[in-house]
Amino acid sequence: MLGSLWQNFWRRAPRQIKFSRSGKIITAVALVVGFAAINTGNNLLYLGWSLVLSAIVLSGVLSETNIRKVQLRLRPPTFARAGQEGSLVLEIYNTYRFLALFGLEALISVEAKTQEVLNTPYHLRLGPKAEEKVNALHAPAHRGLHRIERLAVKTTYPFGFFIKTRRLKIKPIEFWVAPRKLDVQEDMDTLLSWLGSETLGQIGHGPDFFALRPYHEGDDPRHIAWKRSARTGRLVVREHEAVASRSVELVLVLSGQDSDADEYTIAYAGSLAESLLLKGVRVGLLGPGVSLKPGVGSRQIQQILYVLARLNMDAAMTPVHGAPGVSRMALCSPGQRAPEAMDHVLHPRSMEQAA
Repeated sequence: MLGSLWQNFWRRAPRQIKFSRSGKIITAVALVVGFAAINTGNNLLYLGWSLVLSAIVLSGVLSETNIRKVQLRLRPPTFARAGQEGSLVLEIYNTYRFLALFGLEALISVEAKTQEVLNTPYHLRLGPKAEEKVNALHAPAHRGLHRIERLAVKTTYPFGFFIKTRRLKIKPIEFWVAPRKLDVQEDMDTLLSWLGSETLGQIGHGPDFFALRPYHEGDDPRHIAWKRSARTGRLVVREHEAVASRSVELVLVLSGQDSDADEYTIAYAGSLAESLLLKGVRVGLLGPGVSLKPGVGSRQIQQILYVLARLNMDAAMTPVHGAPGVSRMALCSPGQRAPEAMDHVLHPRSMEQAA
């Protein structure tokens, strides 16, 4: 009982102090010299003992002065993805007008499913009224909401006897982390051939013939229909019909148990959607509490990843609406059955195991 109370107090204490290796040695020396001085009454030993104690007290005073007036400001990342290293920008500011700070190191406590403490680069010196920006590298392990409620600054200045930490309570900072990126290239050729393409009934750059028209200056000579031009005596060029990749709607079918298999299926959906969008396919997304109409471009990639980052498995499944011209592909976690009227069904976990 008392042990747990002490641990809770220690974790929440605004100041924390720990012995370094040299601090343990100097404390042991102080105890030995003090014991010898008391037993022998030797004035020289008393002098040595007082010097050691003075060094310890001076170390505590200077280390407190060194971290007392430090201010920290944190900017969360605009985009983060599980498994990919990004950076948190931290601003360190010295509010002293005349004093420089030495040997500073900032700590960032990030809480998600687990707690992680990030260290920033070591600062040898920060001048009076100076401000520096540093990057703390962070590779989130989990998808979802990440929260930062505490920052800390620590120092071993001036003698390295102790590691003193000052904890700063800040307004909570939250940011979302998108699912990790998986390698889905082995499946892309099969999926693209299954999706195919559709003609648009207008001039474009597809492989099929659309019409002939008179040659104009600047036209590509490779498009000239030489046989027809020879018969008519006038140059004519071939025009081709425009084609567009078909639209696909990814339907997430999860167990809702917040399992590793569900997380893998979510990550697979995000990676597959990103790869298809980069190939020009129109991609939409349906899932628990999620309904995104098919779209194209980088904006659609960002929207899908952001929605997957915030996806709540406990939300109700969005009804599947069969839009004309849109193929429906179900991505099912193990043991889950795809809804009816699916054009294609994938089981990402079984794919991973087969690989």
